[in-house]
Formats: sequence, structure tokens, C-alpha cells
Amino acid sequence: MSKSKKSGAEVLSPQETVKVKLVLSGERDKLKKLAKEKLELSGWTDDLRRQCREYAASLGIESATHEGIVNEVQRQGKSQVPDHIKAEILAEIRTILEKS
Repeated sequence: MSKSKKSGAEVLSPQETVKVKLVLSGERDKLKKLAKEKLELSGWTDDLRRQCREYAASLGIESATHEGIVNEVQRQGKSQVPDHIKAEILAEIRTILEKS
């Protein structure tokens, strides 16, 4: 967490503040579960697994490492999350924050 000092007190960024609120309320785990379910239903996880297998095969079994595969495929995976799932999770976060 990157914290800036302001008047001797630590100040969290807006993103960090949201994350802390979600963790403390127990909602972060629920959101992760919801996102996982939505991504699986959309076929995103299957596509990502396929991309990992293809990338590993292109390197060869001796050269493929977990870290290398993650570094290569992670960027693509994030950009391929369907917009409707991003919107649904964001709406859920807003609802949670409005209640707190």
C-alpha cells in the first residue's frame, strides 16, 4: 500500500481505501467469488487456460516457467475480461460502498 504522510497521519489512496473497506466488511471475498463465477460462465477462464497452454507449448516444456507464462498472459487476460462483467462488479462495489 502506498501511503502518503499528511499532517503526521497516514493517508490511503482512494483505491486502497475501497480495498480496506471491502476486506474489513468481508465483501471482497464475495466479490472475488462473484467475479470468478461470471468469468467461468462467460468462457473467459477456458480461453485464458488455452492461451497459457499455447504459450507454454510455443516455448517448449523445458523453457516454460510459471512466472513466464503469467507475465505473458496476464496482460492479455485482463484486457479480455468482458465489459459487462466489469460493469457488473463495479456496480456491486458501488452498492456495497453506498451501504457503508
